[in-house]
Amino acid sequence: MGGGGDVATSRGALATFYGNEHATLPGDIYLTPGTGGDTIIENGNVGIGTTTPNWLLQAAGTRPFFTLSDTGGAANQKHWFLSSQGGNFYVGTSSDALATSTVSKLTILSTGNVGIGTTTPYAQLSVSGLVAGASFNADSTTATSTFPYLSVSTNSNLGTVVG
Repeated sequence: MGGGGDVATSRGALATFYGNEHATLPGDIYLTPGTGGDTIIENGNVGIGTTTPNWLLQAAGTRPFFTLSDTGGAANQKHWFLSSQGGNFYVGTSSDALATSTVSKLTILSTGNVGIGTTTPYAQLSVSGLVAGASFNADSTTATSTFPYLSVSTNSNLGTVVG
């Protein structure tokens, strides 16, 4: 491939590889698929959907997803995704069909609220479902919490329970 010129496939330019004269810096590589969208390697940074990647790996687009797929996983248990949508961050799963309606397991809103099992956390930490732990500390003197199914065992570390 020497010489730094453009190289294209002979089957209708499915992809075009640009060399030095099209690159911002010598050694940059641009891959342009025939259907649009760019993959850029610039200064050692890889950009997908952007021509100016600022980080080691940057994907840009509307509702971008990174998906990790375990081909050895059970049916509909192979795919975990990371997604940035509207300033919010989601971690979740998808079916084998990689459906557009996916299930978020962890949500971080742009406000900083974190949701486990919910995409609409109303507090700094909102959990939908049962929570188990060795201890639970609610130390606010101004907030009111409701525990409709509170179960308390005898423990010398237990403070006053009002309810």
